[in-house]
Amino acid sequence: MTAGGRILVVEDDQDTAMLLCDALRKRAFEVERVASGPACLEWLQSRATDVILVDVQMAGMSGIELCGELHAHHPDVVAVVLTAQADAETAASARRAGAFDVVTKPMRLALLFSTVARAMDSVGRRHAE
Repeated sequence: MTAGGRILVVEDDQDTAMLLCDALRKRAFEVERVASGPACLEWLQSRATDVILVDVQMAGMSGIELCGELHAHHPDVVAVVLTAQADAETAASARRAGAFDVVTKPMRLALLFSTVARAMDSVGRRHAE
């Protein structure tokens, strides 16, 4: 594991996923990427991660639905939702489904890094309990 912790990016847009992965790796995170909610759940069957960045708009299973699955079946994982829909209902739905926080696209990397740092702190507190 690298110094920053492990992050799984769940993003179906390849360009956005590459941008996120590259930016996070430069911050010393170990980063993997899958392109869908079902692929995320399959990935978690054999691997562990600390934080999952979840896009809201994905084919097959929305990011909100994925957060619900993660909350129910992988409660130690912290999910951060990424959305282009900057409305209160999307944020509320994400939090009800178990998301730690919501970051709006297009995202400012400083805000993303701050949110990921808080999510990692949350993971550390959960492991300390």
